[in-house]
Amino acid sequence: MRLIRAQDPFSIIILFIFSLAIRMAALHHPPTPVAPDGHFVYSNVLYVLQHMWHMSNVGLTYLNIVLLFGQALYLNGIANRFRLFLNTGNTVAYTFIILTAVIPTFSYFSEAMIVNWCVMGALDVMLRFPQTVYPRKHIFNAGFLMCLPALIHFPSLAYIVILFVALSTLRPFSPSEWVVGFMGYLTPIYFLSGILFLTDHMEIVRMWPQIGHSIPIGYQNKAFMIGALSGIAVLFGCGIYVMQRQMSTAVYVKRSW
Repeated sequence: MRLIRAQDPFSIIILFIFSLAIRMAALHHPPTPVAPDGHFVYSNVLYVLQHMWHMSNVGLTYLNIVLLFGQALYLNGIANRFRLFLNTGNTVAYTFIILTAVIPTFSYFSEAMIVNWCVMGALDVMLRFPQTVYPRKHIFNAGFLMCLPALIHFPSLAYIVILFVALSTLRPFSPSEWVVGFMGYLTPIYFLSGILFLTDHMEIVRMWPQIGHSIPIGYQNKAFMIGALSGIAVLFGCGIYVMQRQMSTAVYVKRSW
């Protein structure tokens, strides 16, 4: 516990060793990253990395572990910087490493790895909303970062809801700020469309939207789905109610939560 709570170079080294140890199975049998059809951004990134590492799955797996380690430190830094928890330390970093270890998508270099960087960057910017004297700049940057995951993985288009929730809870209502956030969200799509138009590859844009829905076999029971969604809605509502009761507009730390 002292290593988890301590903030010194030795604890960071222990965290990196822990990251390697917990993914020893992935290093022993490294999976091969595969870009799905239509995911042109991820396929190009994967193409460059595979040629840099000479098509080595072990090299990509090591890179994945290093990136996860960097994300753990970044997320831990966000939690400590904005005082999201009472005590500072490396608890958030260790929790992130453990949770990602049980998710198969994070055992190799995947789209989720790139999406995580964008979402964490947007989270870092959004938590500055209550404290900044230049809110529109940060709102535009947050919208820009929230759109990048959608270019990599189309279902991430729904992340715009997170931006609007942050604007409604961390900022007083201002239509101009909402417009700035939406314009920031559209900017990456505008630049990507311009680049594809100039390079005469506009047909790629038609492959980007992937609309559909599917439910895992174990969750196709209607009663189960209704009960699960109702329980999540109740817990979410109770959490917001308790948070609003404890929240003070004069205390920026609670607003950041």
